[in-house]
Amino acid sequence: MDSKLATIDDVADKQFDFVIIGGGIAGCVLANRLSENPHVSVALLEAGKARFNDPLIHNPLGWMKLLRNPEYDWAFPIKPQTNAKRAQQTIVFNRGKALGGSSNINLLAYTKPARQEMDVLELLGNPGWNWENFQKYSSKVEKITAQNPVIAENFRKLHSVNAIGQDGPISITVPKHGCGTEAVFLQTLQNLGLNIRDDTALNGEIIGAFSGVNIIDPDTGVRSSAAEGYILPILDRPNLKVLTEAYVENVVLSHEGHNVVAQAVEFEHGGKSYQVRAAKEIVLSAGGIKTPQILEVSGIGNPKILKPLGIKVHVDLPSVGENIQEHVCVLGPLLAMDDTKGLVSAMMLEDPAILAKLYEPLPPRAYFQLTLRGYGFVPLQHIAPNAAEIIEKRKARFLKEADNHPPGTSELIQHQLRYLEDEKTCDVEIMLLPFRTPPGADMRKPCASVFSSLCHPLSRGTIHITSKDPKANPEIDPRYFDDETDLDIMAAAFSFCRKISQTEPFKSFVQKELIPGPAVDSSPKQAKKFASETIGTVWHTCGACSMLPRDNGGVVDPKLKVYGTKNLRVVDLSILPLMVANHTQSVVYGMAEQAADIIKADWGLPQRLASTTLHTDRMEEHLAKVDEVVNRDFDFVIIGGGTAGCVLANRLTEDKDVTVAVLEAGSAHYNDPNILEPIGWMTQMSDPAYDYYYETVPQEHAENLTFHWTRGKGLGGSSAINCLGWTRPARQEMDALETLGNKGWNWDKFFHYSKKSERFIPPYLQPFAEFKDLYNAESLGHDGPISLSFAKTGSGAEWRFQKSLANNGVPITSDFLGGNVIGTAKGLSDIDPATRTRVTADIAYIWPVIQKRHNLKILTEARVHRVRTVRQGQVLVAEAVEFEHGGQKYQVSARKEVILSAGAIESPHILELSGIGDHKVLEPLEIPVQLDLPSIGINVQDRIIIQGPAYRMADDQGIVSANMLSDPAVVARLDELHAHFSVPFQLTMNGLSFLPIQMFSQNADKIIQQQRDKLRKEWNELPSGLQEQYNLQLQFLADPHVPDMEIVLWPFLFVHQVTEVDKPYIAPLVQLSHLWTRGTIHSISADPTLPPAIDPHYLDNETDMSIFVEAFKFVRKVCGTEPFKSATVAEVMPGSSVQSDEEIKGQRIFSFEARGLTRSITMLVPAWVKRFIHTTWHTCGSLAMLPREKGGVVDEKLKIYGTKNIRVVDLSVMPLQIAVHTQALVYAIAEQGMISRASAVFMKDKPHWTPSAADIIRADFSKT
Repeated sequence: MDSKLATIDDVADKQFDFVIIGGGIAGCVLANRLSENPHVSVALLEAGKARFNDPLIHNPLGWMKLLRNPEYDWAFPIKPQTNAKRAQQTIVFNRGKALGGSSNINLLAYTKPARQEMDVLELLGNPGWNWENFQKYSSKVEKITAQNPVIAENFRKLHSVNAIGQDGPISITVPKHGCGTEAVFLQTLQNLGLNIRDDTALNGEIIGAFSGVNIIDPDTGVRSSAAEGYILPILDRPNLKVLTEAYVENVVLSHEGHNVVAQAVEFEHGGKSYQVRAAKEIVLSAGGIKTPQILEVSGIGNPKILKPLGIKVHVDLPSVGENIQEHVCVLGPLLAMDDTKGLVSAMMLEDPAILAKLYEPLPPRAYFQLTLRGYGFVPLQHIAPNAAEIIEKRKARFLKEADNHPPGTSELIQHQLRYLEDEKTCDVEIMLLPFRTPPGADMRKPCASVFSSLCHPLSRGTIHITSKDPKANPEIDPRYFDDETDLDIMAAAFSFCRKISQTEPFKSFVQKELIPGPAVDSSPKQAKKFASETIGTVWHTCGACSMLPRDNGGVVDPKLKVYGTKNLRVVDLSILPLMVANHTQSVVYGMAEQAADIIKADWGLPQRLASTTLHTDRMEEHLAKVDEVVNRDFDFVIIGGGTAGCVLANRLTEDKDVTVAVLEAGSAHYNDPNILEPIGWMTQMSDPAYDYYYETVPQEHAENLTFHWTRGKGLGGSSAINCLGWTRPARQEMDALETLGNKGWNWDKFFHYSKKSERFIPPYLQPFAEFKDLYNAESLGHDGPISLSFAKTGSGAEWRFQKSLANNGVPITSDFLGGNVIGTAKGLSDIDPATRTRVTADIAYIWPVIQKRHNLKILTEARVHRVRTVRQGQVLVAEAVEFEHGGQKYQVSARKEVILSAGAIESPHILELSGIGDHKVLEPLEIPVQLDLPSIGINVQDRIIIQGPAYRMADDQGIVSANMLSDPAVVARLDELHAHFSVPFQLTMNGLSFLPIQMFSQNADKIIQQQRDKLRKEWNELPSGLQEQYNLQLQFLADPHVPDMEIVLWPFLFVHQVTEVDKPYIAPLVQLSHLWTRGTIHSISADPTLPPAIDPHYLDNETDMSIFVEAFKFVRKVCGTEPFKSATVAEVMPGSSVQSDEEIKGQRIFSFEARGLTRSITMLVPAWVKRFIHTTWHTCGSLAMLPREKGGVVDEKLKIYGTKNIRVVDLSVMPLQIAVHTQALVYAIAEQGMISRASAVFMKDKPHWTPSAADIIRADFSKT
C-alpha cells in the first residue's frame, strides 16, 4: 500500500484546494471526507511514516512496546512541575508518530462524553457544537458490534435511535478476552453504590460502572486505526495525495486588508525544504501540542513570545498555547492478584509458554484482546465524604480570584464548579488496568492497578515555543496541581480505589497491595502525598487553540477558523476549550466529522455526498419483499412513495415502535444516472419506465388538443423527473389557506417546515461576474436532508435577460424565498453541488435510513387498487389496502391509518375506486358507494405555460443551449472552460422572475375589471367555496406584491425544429400563476389499471388568455431591450409576422416536427398561445383542504371527511394554486416540526402553532 502514497514530486510546488497539516485522527477524517468530491484536491502532510499492517500497531498490546519508542512516539518532555516533583522524571506526553497519529498507540478505549459536557460548548458561544450534533457525527465514525447478547441488544436499541453507528470506518467492540477480573470489578463497584450500565455509556449518560468498548476488529482483534479506517481504503483517489515523512516547518502567510491569508505550507522531506500551496484552505490537525507550535512559528500568537524569538507577528493572538488542560491520573494502588484463579496481566504475555496457551484457541492471525475493560465514572460526592467541603472551598476561592482570571477563564471555571456540584456529572474515572508489574516482581504472576483519573482539572497549563526552530520541542507546562482542588479530588480518588480493592467480591481476587503498601494509609495527608508522587497522564491534552469568542480567550471561532485569518482552520483536540470526562479519541473523531461538514458548507460542497448517503450499490436489497408486507399489519400504510410519501415514511419511523409500510407503484431506480443527471428529465419524460405520461381529454378551448401530464413513476415520485426548481410562494398565498378555513395553515408555519427540509449550500465563489448568487441565509434551512445550491454554470444568457428585465422596471431580488417573490433572481436547484447530481426525496429521506429501520418496509412495483373500508356508525374506517404486485393481488392491513400520498391525479382516482366520491360518478361505473363525497376530483387547478418568443442567439456571446450538448466536442470544450469551478459544465433552469400584472401590462386595471364583471354575472351560480377562492384570486390580481406571471429563461427548446444543432437558442417561458378555470379528475372505469379522465378546462376563462397575451408582449419587449437584444440574431418563433393580440392568440393550424436531445416527434398544434400552451405539472385542488360545506375533501388535519383513519398528504390538498414551483411546498406539507411522541404537549403549549402532516399524525396518536 505504501506504493500508493504520494511522492515528493506529487506535492512539492503544487497547488491543492486543501492542505491538511497532520495525518492523525482528525487529519485522516478530513482527508477522506473532503476528497469524496472528485473535483476537490487534497494534500495531507504527515511527519511520521505510514506503517500500514504493522504488527506492533495491530496488536492490542503493542502500545506497550510503542510508547517512548522514537520510531512510533514523539514522547514530548514536560517542564519540571512545582507541585508534582517526580512528574518530570516519570512523564512524557506520548503522541503517535505515524499516519493515524495517536490512534496507533493509545490504549484503544472508546468512550463518549456526557451530554452536558458537549452542550456546554454551545453555551460557551459556539452554535451547533452540542451533544445532538456530536452524537450524529460520531455515529458516522462507528462500526459498533458486540458478542455479549445483552450488550448486543442494547447496541441494537441505541442504533435504532441513531445513538451509535454500525456502518462507519472504525471497528469498535467489547473485546472477547480480558484479565479475568472485569466482572467482579464491576460487581464490586455496584456493591459500593454504583449502577452497572449495559449500554457501555455511549448515549450521553456516563455515570455508573460498565464494560467498555475498544477500537478493535471483533473477529481478528486487530486495532482499528484512523489510517486504516479512513485512508487505506481511499488511497486510489487521484485527487488525494498523502505524503508521509513530511515535517511541517511553518505556514506561509500574507495580508489582504484586515485578514491574514494562508498561502502555502513549508515542510521538510528527505532533508530538503519544499512548499505546497493552498487554493482554498490550510487546515491544522497536528494535535494539541504541535498545532500551537506551528501557529507560533508561523507568526500567530502572543507578541511577547514571538518578538523576542525574531518571529514576525502576523496575528496578535495571545490565547494560542494557553488554557491547557490534561487528564491526570494516580497509578495505584497496584495489586498482586491471586495466581490460582486463571487471571492474566500484560507482563505475563512475555512468557512464551503462557502466550502460547492463550493463543491456542484463537484463529490464525488473531490477537489476544487484553485491553481496558472495566470502567467506573463517578461524581465527587460518591467517593469523597468531604465533597461538600472541597466544593465550597473552591467556590470561595473563585469569588476571591475571579477578577484576576484571564479573559474567559471565569466562565470556564464556573461551568466546572457546576460539574462538581452536579451529582449527574462525572468527576473521576476509575479503571481496572492489567498492565503494570512492579520492578523485581515475578512477571508470570498476575498484577492489576485500580487506577483513577481526574475528569475536569481546574489547573491550567501552557504550551509555547522557546525557539523559532520548528524542530525544537515546545515547552510543555501542564502545571499539575496548581489548583489544589485537583489534588484534593485525586487524594479522595486514591482512597476510593483502595477501598475497591478491599471490598468483595474483588477483595477475594487480591493477594496483596504492592504499591503503596501498608506504609501509606488513606488519610488525606498521606493520600495527597502519594497522588502527587505517582501522578501520570493519559495524554488527552486540550485547550491550546480554544474554540471560544476571541475576547474570552478564543483562538478559533465556531467554524474553527483562526481569528484574524481568512482561510486557516484548526481541527484537532486543541480546540476543545473545556475538558471532557472520557477518553478523547471519540471526541476527536466526532469533531473532525463535523468540521468536514462545516468546511464543505463554507465552500459550497455538500455535507452528505451521494456516495455516502447511498451506502452501497446494492441498496435495493434493503427494500421489502412482498412476503414482508402481504397480509401483515402495520400502524400506517402509505400509498405512494413520491415526495410526500418519502418524507412521511422517514418521519413516522423515527419512533422505532411505529411500523410503516409504503406501497410504491414504480420501481426504485436506485443510483439511476438518468435521474441523478440534472438534465436527465429530458430523456425521462414520456419514457414509460419513469413517467406515467397521463393524457388529458380534448380541450375545447385549446383547439380540442390533448395534453400529456408527466408524473414520476418510481420511488421519489416527481422529485426524480422535475426541472429541479426550488421556490417558495408569496406570503399572501399561504396565509390564504387559513382565510379559507384551515386554522394554522399559514406562511409562518410553512416557512418553518420548508426550512426544515432544506440544506442550503452557499456558494464559495461567484462564477458569474454579472449573474450573481444573491440570497438571504436567514430565509433558508441549513440542516435538512435536501441539498440546495446555485448552479455554477448556465446558458450564459441569464445575466443579460436579468438586466433587460431590470431595465423594464423588474427589481433584482436577493430574498425571493422569504415570502416576497416579486422580482428577478438566480434560482436555486435541488442539486448536490459536489457530485452535481439531483437530490430526490428517496435519496434524502429513504436511502439513508432503510438499512437501519426495521420498522419501515417499502415495497416497490406495488400498484394500489383500492382501500378496503368498513362502516362504524357514522364514519368509514380503513382496514386494509389492496394492491397488485408481480401480476398477483394482495392486501396489507393498517392498525392506525391509511395515508394517501399518490399525488393529485392518483389520490382521487384511488378514492373513487374505493367507493369514496360523488355517487353520480361512481354508480354508473358500478362501484359500490361507501361514502358520498361529491368534492372529490373537482376544483382541479394546473399552471400552464406558453413558450414565449424564441431566439436564435449570437455565436460569439458564449451562450449555450441544450441542443448543442448533443455534440461531444462542444461538451468537452465547455468542461474545459469551466474547470476552474471544480465542476463540468451543467445546464439548469436558473433564471427565474415573478411579476404582478401591474408590472407587465398597461391594461392591468382593465383586465381586473373584466374578471370582476364576469364573476358578478356568474356569482349566484357559483358554489360558496368557489366564491371565496375567486375573491382571494381577485385580491391576488389587484395586489402588486403577489405574482401573476412567472418568466423562466429556457435554454431547452422542445417544440421548435432546431435545424442548426450547434447553434444556441433561448426561449423565455411564460407561466400563469393563478388560473381562473377549474378542472376535474374522475375515474372512467372500475378497472384500476385504466387511468382517470383528466379535464383541466384549459383557457375556459377569457381572463387567462388575456393575461397570457399581455405577458407574451412584455417578454418580447424585454428581449428587445439591451443588453439581451445585442445577443440575439433573430426571433425564430413566432417571428415578426405575429404582432397583434389576435395573431398572438392565433387561430391557424400547423404541423411541425419537434426534436429534443434524443428523439423526434410530430405534433399537430394550433397557432401561437394555443399552439404552444403546455402544463408545468403543478396540479392541485383535487382533494381540497376546505370546510366540507365549501367543497372540502380533507379537514385541516388532512383527514378525509366522513372517515376515521384516512388522510391525504400530497399536493391534491392545496385548495388554491400558488404562483411558484411546488416541490418545496410538498416537502413542507409532509414535513414535521417535532420528533418526539410528546408533540401533543408541544401543541398544547403553542395553541397558535398547527403542525404539519407527520407531525399532525403523531400528535393525534400520542394522545392515545
